[in-house]
Amino acid sequence: MQDLINEIRKLIEYAGPNGTISKLDIDSLSVKQVQAIIFDLTDNLGNKQISKAMEILDNLVYNKEPYQKILITLYNHFKKLYLLKLYDKYKKTSDVSEVLRT
Repeated sequence: MQDLINEIRKLIEYAGPNGTISKLDIDSLSVKQVQAIIFDLTDNLGNKQISKAMEILDNLVYNKEPYQKILITLYNHFKKLYLLKLYDKYKKTSDVSEVLRT
């Protein structure tokens, strides 16, 4: 939570008296967590933009993210996507959080 607070403060200071912050500003000023980067990677894979996905993966490796952390984060993300797909297909539970806990 403190990371989010720090990022928001940084953006507020950047905005200054003008008061406007664009998405480009957020992307260029904010430090992304590995989970957000993995989300971008899987989005690119889903959109069949393999070169962009490989570029993201190369950046993670270049920034010395541990391979195990990358693989575990990818696994957890794909697992959640799969469970949500199952939930949507079978609608066995009315609580999505139950599906995500498994």
